[in-house]
Amino acid sequence: MGGARQAARRFTLVANRIVERLLPPDVLWFLYWPIAAMRGVKEARSATDLRIPVSHLPPSPTDPPPSFRARWRFYFDLNSGRPLHSWGDRLGSPRWRKRYVVDGFDGFVALAKERGIISIGFHTVATRNGPAWMRTLGVQAASVALDPEWFSPHMLARTRLGQPGAAVTALPTGMPRELLRYLGPGSTLGIGADHPLGRTVTVPWGGGSMRVAVGSFRLAAMSGVAVVPIIFMSTRRWRFQIHVGSPVPDALIQAGDFTAAAQHVVDELLPYAASSPHQAGPTFVYAMLGEPARTATPEPAAARQAAQAQVTR
Repeated sequence: MGGARQAARRFTLVANRIVERLLPPDVLWFLYWPIAAMRGVKEARSATDLRIPVSHLPPSPTDPPPSFRARWRFYFDLNSGRPLHSWGDRLGSPRWRKRYVVDGFDGFVALAKERGIISIGFHTVATRNGPAWMRTLGVQAASVALDPEWFSPHMLARTRLGQPGAAVTALPTGMPRELLRYLGPGSTLGIGADHPLGRTVTVPWGGGSMRVAVGSFRLAAMSGVAVVPIIFMSTRRWRFQIHVGSPVPDALIQAGDFTAAAQHVVDELLPYAASSPHQAGPTFVYAMLGEPARTATPEPAAARQAAQAQVTR
């Protein structure tokens, strides 16, 4: 049964890549619309206890629960980006590149090639497509992942498309040596600062507060790479807005002032997230509410073993 499933997934990957060659992006979006819509219905029905999406940032514990339609739209937007993984190595082509609007710090590529970067951000509906975009810039891009799906063979086959040097594309928590081994000139490592893992600090913003994990700052202090805030937002039909914030000052990281470093990240990113609050993911929202993230599932042993096999090849 497992072999048949893997064969079906390989066929789907090949078919997706052929269809992408034949149709323009806007037509492709409509082709995949029913799949994202059905997944949205299923996930919206099972997420009645989650406080997403929200209508404003910072959210309030007294906000009314979102409607089914709002939940469906959030999960539709989240799932509509899945097909892009099948042709991530082609996102640098002219017809795809023009669908990404980037603003902010314009030295991202040069800094990544010179020192390496930890790209720190908060989870939105468009976050999962960030690494594929970074690979189109000619730098390696990996993510620290909690979801076991990222270590499955079919996801690794997709995320490795276009990865310079065939480097790893996903690393789990609890493997600091592998994280440090990966970091260096020419690499970027995406870390979500809204997961409540390890030590966290809470900083104010907009009349509320934001809980930020400081693991990325500790890794930067040990490795010497830069920390750059970045956030990915979806605008419409596979069009994206990317804001690259100014790097966290090295002096803050080397001095161990992680509270000030977290404040820098929050001040750089939250004004942009607040313009589309309905795109904030569960971990993002619960980090602002100061509550445990209900979707952060501990990695099963199988996922850790798959990750270990990946980094030791």
